[in-house]
Amino acid sequence: MNDENDRVVRAEQVEVLEQVFSANRVVTTAQLRRWGLWDAAIELGVLSRVQTVRTQVTQTTSLRDLEFVAMEHGWLSRPERELKHWSGLAEVWWSVSLGRRGVWKVLDGRGRAGRRMPDAQVTGLWLDPWAIEIDCGYGMTHIRDKLVGMAEAGFRRVVWATTVHDRVRRVGWLIDDLWRAGELSTVEEYDVRFCNFWSREDPYRNRPRCFKRNQFVGERQVILAVDSGDGPDDVAWDGGDSAAYDGWTEDGEGWSGGDVEASVLESDAEM
Repeated sequence: MNDENDRVVRAEQVEVLEQVFSANRVVTTAQLRRWGLWDAAIELGVLSRVQTVRTQVTQTTSLRDLEFVAMEHGWLSRPERELKHWSGLAEVWWSVSLGRRGVWKVLDGRGRAGRRMPDAQVTGLWLDPWAIEIDCGYGMTHIRDKLVGMAEAGFRRVVWATTVHDRVRRVGWLIDDLWRAGELSTVEEYDVRFCNFWSREDPYRNRPRCFKRNQFVGERQVILAVDSGDGPDDVAWDGGDSAAYDGWTEDGEGWSGGDVEASVLESDAEM
């Protein structure tokens, strides 16, 4: 009976993992373990590649050797920057449960116009389309350009996922300022969230003495109503924790070329 239950559970896990890869290109082994899909990945025989990445391009201490996983070799041969952005997108897809609602699409922008577009979009939900962006350490100018570009493209809701934990509120305050300046008139809501694709343990759990926000949300009508004196006072920013953007640097550099080898993911017993 236990063997039969195990087979049913494993089949369900394989089905979930197939859904993950039907919408996403790359994940990490840390994500698979955290999501309870490690055994399913072994059964599917997915491919993997170990790559050294900076999860936060502004922090040398964020350098990590991560094992990226995909169903197709071509995705694993892509540059380090794309691997971590795609894994970040998968983290958002999973945490917001977008596999069960909405239509998810990864965007491949090219040229200057493409650089201002988000990493992915979601349609079929309230305030669609949504813009999904992964930020591993953008500069202030790039963030503003991205946000303005999203507004000009007609996106109505922005989900900004950053690997820099203490940046969550600051990006929200920047969007508030752009609303006040009338530069994001089509964007109605934002959801800025911490995004961690490298930890096996739950990175979003409550931790004593940690005052960094995992999520920060805002609505344009509320922010503008507060500024005009028509909204509740307790929504307004009190001026603390100033959003200092100086020193933010651009995200990772492009791929320098060279062949990349991918191998079949091995179970713990075989590694």
